[in-house]
Amino acid sequence: MACKGLIESYLSELDSRLSGPRAAKADLLAEAEHSLRDVAEAYSDAGIADAEARAVREFGPIPMIAREYQAELAAAHGTHAIRSLLLAIPLIHVIHQASRQLWEGASWQGGALPPDWFLMLTNAIDYVWVLIAVFSVLALVVGKRVAQRWVSARMLGRSAGAFMTIMLGGYLVLQLPIVIGGLAMDGMLLHPSAMLTSLAAAFVLAYLVHLTRRCFVLSAA
Repeated sequence: MACKGLIESYLSELDSRLSGPRAAKADLLAEAEHSLRDVAEAYSDAGIADAEARAVREFGPIPMIAREYQAELAAAHGTHAIRSLLLAIPLIHVIHQASRQLWEGASWQGGALPPDWFLMLTNAIDYVWVLIAVFSVLALVVGKRVAQRWVSARMLGRSAGAFMTIMLGGYLVLQLPIVIGGLAMDGMLLHPSAMLTSLAAAFVLAYLVHLTRRCFVLSAA
């Protein structure tokens, strides 16, 4: 029982030092436990005393293992963040289309369409999301291959954060004049329906920004 308690204490402390996606973390801890149990069983079958204690020592110091596992979790979160960005694109596109319907024949300005520059920017947003989708797919494919050869898992997590920052930053740069213009044009964006779609888009973007921040936090842990 004492040896079993030793392995459990090791895993418990390792668990407390790790932060990241729950599924990936559970997989790493399960892998560690299986490895420890297998080595301990081999020592026990060989008649060696303190078999599980030896297995723990051979597995490595907790700070070193935690650092290696945390790097893997940072990379896993980076992949999750980019996938979430990719999955969010259709949702934001639907939100934009819903907002656009409000502009055509809307009562905010006697049924008139917004100015040409405003429509040009809103149309450009659609192409921006197409580019973001393409870059996201490339990042997932290329990132996986690069990580296997040249880049550490921790660096992959940081790179995912940088990628998310650039993609979301580019979108917000285009979106800012649209928001300002919408507020200036007889308060178009203050229309209840327009406010609802804007809040929905803001919620999705806030979640993506949160994932981006976590990329850097987990990579630095």
